[in-house]
Amino acid sequence: MKMSNPTITFLIGPPAAGKSTWTAKYGKGSIIISRDDIVDKLRGNMSYNDTFLDRGFQKKVNSVLASHISKSIKSGKDIVVDMTNMSVKSRSNILSRIGDEYHRKAVVFKVDKPELVRRLKQREMETGKHIPMKVLDSMISRYEPPTYDEFDEIEIYK
Repeated sequence: MKMSNPTITFLIGPPAAGKSTWTAKYGKGSIIISRDDIVDKLRGNMSYNDTFLDRGFQKKVNSVLASHISKSIKSGKDIVVDMTNMSVKSRSNILSRIGDEYHRKAVVFKVDKPELVRRLKQREMETGKHIPMKVLDSMISRYEPPTYDEFDEIEIYK
């Protein structure tokens, strides 16, 4: 009896859309790839907001992220990519490394802007993480819906 292929699930949506909440609920048993988690582990006493202004720090995060992705793919286990993944280009960086051994799934988070703003304000009060409205607007404007050229399965999560 042939075992089914492992799944790599890309969570697609702006900050505060519910991606990490989804991961906590449905990602059990999967390897979780989260850029935010890497930032939090590496930043030491640097503020979350300052990490995005420091190019050297961002290069270090990207290096750790690339290494984590490579190791995860080689494991043959289910993977959840918990990042914004808003553009084809951002997704292709990881998808180009995935062979046919993985089932490719996209989970798209549809949340209206007023609700995103409410959640971001709440998150800022709780964690101090601030995402400026111009950054949110830029991410939303860059959104490119996933296609079946990229993925085997696409789910809309509301």
